[in-house]
Amino acid sequence: MVNDNSSPILDDEFDFKDIFPLCKINFKAIEIEDNTTYANVCNNISNAIGDSNLTFVDTCKKVSLYLKHIKDGKYANHIKPSCLYFNYMLKDALDKYAFTCNNTEQCYQKMITEYSKDNKNELNICEVHVKDFKNDTFVVLNKLNTLYDNFLYNINYKGDKNICDAAEECLKIYSPFSEICQKGNNKSFCKVLQNFQAQYNDQMNKVTICNEALKYLPSPYGTNMRIIIISLFIITFAISAIIFILYKCTPCGSYIRPRKKKLNKLWNNEGRHLKLKYPLDKSSKTSSGENYQISYNSAEYSL
Repeated sequence: MVNDNSSPILDDEFDFKDIFPLCKINFKAIEIEDNTTYANVCNNISNAIGDSNLTFVDTCKKVSLYLKHIKDGKYANHIKPSCLYFNYMLKDALDKYAFTCNNTEQCYQKMITEYSKDNKNELNICEVHVKDFKNDTFVVLNKLNTLYDNFLYNINYKGDKNICDAAEECLKIYSPFSEICQKGNNKSFCKVLQNFQAQYNDQMNKVTICNEALKYLPSPYGTNMRIIIISLFIITFAISAIIFILYKCTPCGSYIRPRKKKLNKLWNNEGRHLKLKYPLDKSSKTSSGENYQISYNSAEYSL
């Protein structure tokens, strides 16, 4: 059993692009489709992987239909993320039930063998993409799955759960994930969070019953002071350059220059006026100082 309460270490190489919410929505859609055609082969698969209680059969029918949709080209532009979501669903089942196969790669190979016996060879479509997840990657995927469960089916479509409770659960996942995004180097993970933030804020802006703290998610990238300082420098430089160009190379300069000269002339005239009004110059100061010195020396001499 994977510990879902730990703080996961993000795999910088794992590509989260398009898994959420696209593949989750696609998989959710097939859950209401008829999958009875896979009942027999899924019974055989359950026996092959040591699922004696046949607890995997229901999930097996769903993922088998999902594989068929991938093969038929319904997700033609998203084969890899679709296969990664299948891999996640298989890992989730492996984590819940006791199988004799040790990882998703082994389990899928046994499934492919049973598919082949039932003339369903096309369901090996994800063979090149199914590799066993690191436990931390599975924890991240599991929490992203829960995040979108709360948003898509409780906030966006007003499901059974109270909207504010669902929003609070979203915040509990989103906040630590934002910190992971800022500390890590997985751009695809940060992009998933950024897309979620935009969708969440847009939807919660229409909600009037929840606490204000639940209605807005900050950027997953946080506030980078280095970026702010560089941006301010660039803006200041750009404004200075624009003013210089306007002054030197456009009619604005010819408009400003004579007015600048006029202001300088007025300033100089004002300076001369002040000198005439208060004609205390250096020579008068010196003379005054000498008078004081003479008086002092006379007094000293008389003593």
